[in-house]
Amino acid sequence: MELIPKHPMDKLVVPRAERHEAIFYNADELNELFEVFKGDKLELVVNIAAYYGLRRCEILGLRWDAIDFKNKTITIQRKIVSDYDENGDMKIFVETRLKTNSTRRTLPLIPHIEEMLLEKKKMEVKFKKACGKSYNKEFDGFICRDNYGNMISPGYVTQHFHYVITRNGLKHLRFHDLRHSCASLLLAHDVPMKAIQEWLGHSNFSITANLYSHLEYNAKVNSAETIARVLGGKSEDKPEAEKPVEKKKTTRRKSTSKAASKTPPKKTGGRKKKSDNPEGTGESQMSTL
Repeated sequence: MELIPKHPMDKLVVPRAERHEAIFYNADELNELFEVFKGDKLELVVNIAAYYGLRRCEILGLRWDAIDFKNKTITIQRKIVSDYDENGDMKIFVETRLKTNSTRRTLPLIPHIEEMLLEKKKMEVKFKKACGKSYNKEFDGFICRDNYGNMISPGYVTQHFHYVITRNGLKHLRFHDLRHSCASLLLAHDVPMKAIQEWLGHSNFSITANLYSHLEYNAKVNSAETIARVLGGKSEDKPEAEKPVEKKKTTRRKSTSKAASKTPPKKTGGRKKKSDNPEGTGESQMSTL
């Protein structure tokens, strides 16, 4: 029986997974992006992604029943994914099972997005009437469809988004990076990390903190100002504290100088040292004498 002294896998060096550094758009770049996509099939999709930071599948999974125009809320409760069926053809599937429980969330309806949704609903009624029977009703009730009722696929969102920003010379980034851009803008305007976690639908706080803590520059500035104030404040307070002490010293010097001027005439004899004792002590000494 042949035995080896060590396990060969002990010397295996496991490579670290490279972390993707997301690219962000600032507010000016996002406004330029909105201008580029005006009138495009993905105009509403891009705006929702930037304003809400929703995932691609969550945006496509929005239905009209998820929009409450009365209470001004939008609810994320389903998603659209594309996959191959048993025949090898690419199909679109609707899933109500989301990534995590926290992914199912209700958010306030932003006025800008509300206006775009109302316009989308108005145009949908118009095109449905114009197309008649040729209008695709397979995904009836979903928001992100073209003018003929065809569902916008996840693959089309990725490819067309890349095509548009490349054609217009914008900074290259993935469609999913609009989600990160939303988070970075919230952080830049002092929105708490916990609130961002709930807005993005992360399952726990650590995910949000690990992804965006390096962007929380305002917190670092506050930390720097705090430590500078605490440590620097002591050195600034010293001169103010020393001023009254110096005044007291000067007054003491004056009193001691006066006492010194009165002291010489008292020192006429050597036994005058007993005068420092209380008067009671002096009377008892005289009685003994």
